[in-house]
Parts: sequence; structure tokens; C-alpha cells
Amino acid sequence: MEVRDPQRLLFVAGTMGLDPGGAPGATLSYLRDASYAEANAAARVEALGGRAVPTTAIVAETLVDDWLVETEVIAAG
Repeated sequence: MEVRDPQRLLFVAGTMGLDPGGAPGATLSYLRDASYAEANAAARVEALGGRAVPTTAIVAETLVDDWLVETEVIAAG
């Protein structure tokens, strides 16, 4: 995708949160398996105060089963 003459750029990147011992969180934060889709949708609607919004979810296999998130986002406007 090409973005010509953007006025603003936003870059966000990161991995899942780890506790001080290096263990990942036990709660849902990323779809590493399609079986999480329903729980993800419910959590999103709850976080938005019951307001349902259109969302695209991407399922990606992680290297370690208990890793839940790695994300990278670039937005231009």
C-alpha cells in the first residue's frame, strides 16, 4: 500500500506482556488459535461498554504455545 503525503503517522509494535519471571500472561490478548474468536469478540464488546464495532482479527501461530501476543501496526492519515 502506498500513502502519499500523510499528515500524521503512528507506529505501534510490541510483544505480549511478561511477568518479572519472564512468563507470559494467562489471559486472552491475541488470537493465536481460531478457537479464541468467540472469547475475543466478547472481551472486545465488554471493553467497549457493550458497543459492537466491526473488527478484523488475524490468527497467527506463535513459536511457543503460551505466548499470546505479538503485534505491529502502522497508521497514516
